Amino acid sequence: MEENPMEGQSNSNQNAQQQPQVNVNVNNTQTAEKTSGLCIAALVLGIVSLVLWCFWFISVPCAILAFILGLVGLKKPGKGMAIAGVVTGLITAVTWLITFIYLAVVVGALSSANGDINSALQDYMDNYGSSYYNY
Repeated sequence: MEENPMEGQSNSNQNAQQQPQVNVNVNNTQTAEKTSGLCIAALVLGIVSLVLWCFWFISVPCAILAFILGLVGLKKPGKGMAIAGVVTGLITAVTWLITFIYLAVVVGALSSANGDINSALQDYMDNYGSSYYNY
């Protein structure tokens, strides 16, 4: 019987070539902090207030709530959403404040000039309006 010279070496080669075992922890034991509901609500209300800007009766309350909830949520996990809610709510509130002031000034100017416009229009109609209808 012929003896294979590789047989004796195969056992030693197997031990040398054996790779070390690595234990992998499949279960992730780290827990991420949950985002606060106040922060999510602030962000959602801020976005709603910007998107529905044309409807002031929806936009203004949403902006105010987004600002308040965002300020409260700054102390909780999810600070980025809280900041976004504060910023979007503040942008909407400031633009509406500017719009309301502008409209108040325009309406005030028109109402004070209304008497002057009416008297000027009446003078024009008295002097020139009747000749237009006579032709």
